[in-house]
Amino acid sequence: MGEWRDESGHRAFGRPWAMQGGPAPDPDRVHLLQLDSDDGWSWADCGTVSSDIPAEALRAGDFTQVDCYTASC
Repeated sequence: MGEWRDESGHRAFGRPWAMQGGPAPDPDRVHLLQLDSDDGWSWADCGTVSSDIPAEALRAGDFTQVDCYTASC
């Protein structure tokens, strides 16, 4: 049996942490930022707030297409 790893935390770019094995990120979108709950702040029920953008919109500098969403336990 593998060792348990806590992959939560704040993240910029790269791959977001999929809370509770949530859906895989859309390959046509770029992850911008994920803020996790911590000792001083909690999103919903110890959740996260994330934002992403279509890759084409990012290349064009069109930040009006950024989506923001939350996930919680």
